[in-house]
Amino acid sequence: MALIDWVRCIHSDGWHNAFTDLQWFKGKYYVCFRNGLSHVSPEGKVVVIASDDLYRWDRVGVPVNTTGDDRDPHLIVAEDRLYVIVGTSSWSEAMPEIGKEKRYVRTYCSYTDDGINWSKPQQIYEDHYWVWGVGYADGIFYGLAYGGDGKLADAATHLHLVRSNDALDWEKVSQVSPDGSEATFRMAEDGTMRVAIRDKKETRLSIATAKPPFEDWQLTDVDKIIPAPKLIQVGGQEYIIGRHHLPDPNNPGSYIDRRTSVWRLEDYKLEHVLDLPSSGDTSYVGVIIQEDESVLLSYYSQHEVKYSAEHWICPANIYLAQIRL
Repeated sequence: MALIDWVRCIHSDGWHNAFTDLQWFKGKYYVCFRNGLSHVSPEGKVVVIASDDLYRWDRVGVPVNTTGDDRDPHLIVAEDRLYVIVGTSSWSEAMPEIGKEKRYVRTYCSYTDDGINWSKPQQIYEDHYWVWGVGYADGIFYGLAYGGDGKLADAATHLHLVRSNDALDWEKVSQVSPDGSEATFRMAEDGTMRVAIRDKKETRLSIATAKPPFEDWQLTDVDKIIPAPKLIQVGGQEYIIGRHHLPDPNNPGSYIDRRTSVWRLEDYKLEHVLDLPSSGDTSYVGVIIQEDESVLLSYYSQHEVKYSAEHWICPANIYLAQIRL
């Protein structure tokens, strides 16, 4: 039976704080997130906080703060260095016409050897591609990059598997899907890479699998749709953590609220097992699986703030939870 051991707010400043990740590095826990005025806004920047006891958290850096909207940071620990990979969006017009806006996307990397002093952000991979889900396995950095050729906002996006030896110089390995966006991966014990993929229009969730050299992908749709899917394995069982849209029973196709939730994945079917305290704009988790197989989760939510129907313009806080699956 899934249990929540505890949940605590670790950052609240009246701004919209969102899109988290979590890592352990040189004796401290690190959480990164976007800090901005709303869910999407041009002043968005990436903030990192750290703690050695999970109670007191100190701001230790703003590694990426460009002239664009810096968002969805992901942390990687490799050897003696902590890296953050960040997507940056900018627009061709200050007030573009909806559906005809042209968004420019770049991905940046910054790193630190001591958790405090961060390198100058360096652009990685290609223009118009967002290196999203990232990780480090067998001495190689892997990322799932989605994008295209700078087309209109409603154009399909390709999902590439990319790799690097140093997190700065990336190359394409293969195309995972012709239409994908946010995606995360895990490495199975037999070396298979398993990828959870949210499609751009949020009409399906797919699981892609490939064996080395990760060029021949098999895609299977799952029976539910989960934004911001985080694919993990605990105790030999796969789970997906992401945003749960609660349907309105009186208005099909509408939602009454959202949760950060956990589902068990088996035979490409999902079974809901847990909701974290959450509401409004929420989800985008970071995960550490501990030695006793308890799971530390970072996420963001608005359940302790006042928010309107336009929740995306209201404040959001960062939370840390420990759960058992």
